[in-house]
Amino acid sequence: MGYLEFGLRCHYGSYLGIHNIFVVIPQFLVTGLSSIIFAILEPAKSAVEQHNAHPAAGAVPPANVTDANVDAVVNLLMKREAPVEAGSADSVGLIFRIGGVSTAVAFVLCWKLSRELLARGVRQ
Repeated sequence: MGYLEFGLRCHYGSYLGIHNIFVVIPQFLVTGLSSIIFAILEPAKSAVEQHNAHPAAGAVPPANVTDANVDAVVNLLMKREAPVEAGSADSVGLIFRIGGVSTAVAFVLCWKLSRELLARGVRQ
């Protein structure tokens, strides 16, 4: 069997690797961009500061949470939530908007590419 008999099947590993690169790299970029946006718009909600400080330490005695202490745990968690201020930045909304615009741009580029490939007569 020669190369021409296999066609594109010989390159499935390469195609999968290229696909993975074009999926993973945007995920890394979005993670970095999201971190920067959160750090700029909401510096008071830093995950690093909250990671080491545990406000509930010692407040709830160690016990099975399925006991009657469930209400105490829920109340503690509800107290930890910070109230939303009227003029606070909407960083999550901004990230979703950026993602929506990026998705629309990707759709248009893919649509143009598919039309160009169909015009050339590429069927595989």
